[in-house]
Amino acid sequence: MPQYQEEIQRGMAWLDETRPGWPEMVNLERLAMQSGYDCVLGQVFEKDATEACCGCQSGFDWASETFKVLAPTPGFDGCCGADDLGFCQPEAWRFATLTEEWKESIAERRNEVPA
Repeated sequence: MPQYQEEIQRGMAWLDETRPGWPEMVNLERLAMQSGYDCVLGQVFEKDATEACCGCQSGFDWASETFKVLAPTPGFDGCCGADDLGFCQPEAWRFATLTEEWKESIAERRNEVPA
């Protein structure tokens, strides 16, 4: 049973508004939600981070700084405030599940079979 589908759907809606065409920017074989470089934000905003002179090292960092999407959520005691968008979650051991659910959601959006 999917654990993060509500959060992922909110994250996908945010990306649809922020970066149209984002699903095609994500390499599902590379996707790893525990990595600032290989997570959804890391891949979607990779070029922005590379081109920016802001000191951001990853697309995740660039998105965090630029959109303030990872600002702490009131009452949330985890790793970041993007938990409600499915980009992060407080328990590191659950990143594998989060990654798989993102892969499935993106593949479904693209009408593909997940890798």
